Amino acid sequence: MENPNYTNPVERRMKQKQTRKAHFIINATLAAKESCEDPFDYAKGTIKETLTQLAIGTSFQLTPLGVLESRDMAYGPFETRTKANFIIPSELNEKGLDWQGNKWFIGEVPMIWDDYMQPNYGIKRVYRCAECENIQMFKGSCSKCKGEGRPHIKTMEIKDWGEDF
Repeated sequence: MENPNYTNPVERRMKQKQTRKAHFIINATLAAKESCEDPFDYAKGTIKETLTQLAIGTSFQLTPLGVLESRDMAYGPFETRTKANFIIPSELNEKGLDWQGNKWFIGEVPMIWDDYMQPNYGIKRVYRCAECENIQMFKGSCSKCKGEGRPHIKTMEIKDWGEDF
């Protein structure tokens, strides 16, 4: 017979911190790469299944979100959506895609960790021209396009998480 005073540690922590939420950001395009589902539907399903698995006591590392985190396709836990959004490597275009064509999704799970993750606000940034794809180190219009006599072309800020630039 089960001990009525026993509670699963994850359940206990979820109850203690009911009002605290953890935000995870998912690179939905990468996460859904091997799936036939729409990236947003896949990410929503990942959060839903993770909540189900946590509720029955599964270790976070074994949940779908935990697996994505171990594969660098999900990042968190962040305290706010704003902090989670900082992980997106560039501004999103009118189609909701970053500069590499990836869709991103933010999901909430109960805060079961001791501390929130803090974004690295000191990450190197570069600026990319949307027209000629020139990379420059300063914000503003594209210097290459300007040198070729074209009108001012705005650049897009890119956070260099992968140290590509």
